[in-house]
Amino acid sequence: MTVLRAMVVGIAAHRLLVARPEPRRPWRPTNRHTRTERRDPAHECDEIARALRSGASLATTMHHLGISAQGDEGTLADHVARAIPDEDDADRVLMLRLVATIAAQGGSGAEALDRCASRLRARADDRRERRLAAAPARLSAAVMTVLPFGVLALLASTSTSVRSHLGRPAGAIAVGVGIALNVAGWCWMRRIIADRGDSDLAIFAEVLESVTLHVRAGLTVRSALLTTLHHVDGLMKEHLTEFGWRIEHGWLTADALAELGERIGPDARQLVDGVIRAERYGSALAPVLDRMVDDIDRVRREASLRRTRTLPVRLSAPLVVCTLPSFVLLAVLPAIGAAIAGLGTGPLSNI
Repeated sequence: MTVLRAMVVGIAAHRLLVARPEPRRPWRPTNRHTRTERRDPAHECDEIARALRSGASLATTMHHLGISAQGDEGTLADHVARAIPDEDDADRVLMLRLVATIAAQGGSGAEALDRCASRLRARADDRRERRLAAAPARLSAAVMTVLPFGVLALLASTSTSVRSHLGRPAGAIAVGVGIALNVAGWCWMRRIIADRGDSDLAIFAEVLESVTLHVRAGLTVRSALLTTLHHVDGLMKEHLTEFGWRIEHGWLTADALAELGERIGPDARQLVDGVIRAERYGSALAPVLDRMVDDIDRVRREASLRRTRTLPVRLSAPLVVCTLPSFVLLAVLPAIGAAIAGLGTGPLSNI
């Protein structure tokens, strides 16, 4: 019975802590579209841009987003801005922020939406590549997690001495500790695999990507950066807050932007060098923004490649600390304990 209880506890722990699906956010009744009904934000950008190019107003095309300014106070930009906190999809938040900027600035905005659709597809491709690169690591983690339970079940079902060993207090304690280490190792490896590991440079690249879209929608670089200030967290928010403080105290946009790049790092400074020169000398921003987008894609590719190459090294810690000891406790120690117990009851025990 002790063996059966240990097996049931192991299966229940694996089911509850390892095999359970990702938690889902509760449905919000304020959203018109549920998670299953939502379409790709890039596709929505294409549809809105197509409608704007055909001559429709932005207000008449917002039924694609489930937002309407009819019958309520405030402008369309206000209604779109109020819908942003209810969203948990970063791509959709970027699209809504851009739509709010277009509504506030006026004009068509079709070009900005087309570029937004292109950037959202680039983000989706980057996420897909990261998932594919992490697939071998996820498979290895699953195999190393399930294998000890499979070996333990095989030993317990085929050997009476193993079942007898597991029925003793020492065997039950070893199985319990092995299950705990196994679950801890799986959670640790899962967190490492799921962690994007975004550096300040990668986050700054996303900020600049948003800035390029808002500049295309009619904002200046200064206004676009100050607008982005309210939508970032962590250390990057501190950097942008410092940028806003310098702007309020009379700094030129180029000088404040140069200081912002220096605070983040030399690679970040290289990303904004073209914009700094354009702000200082009044040159055209369009080609500078195009080059910046290419640099952002390069930064993302390098970050993904670096993360993929270092993933096996980062997974070695949970493997050594948790997974391998759990394999010893669940798969090796029961067989050794049964063999040692058998020496005390065999023919050689009377010698």
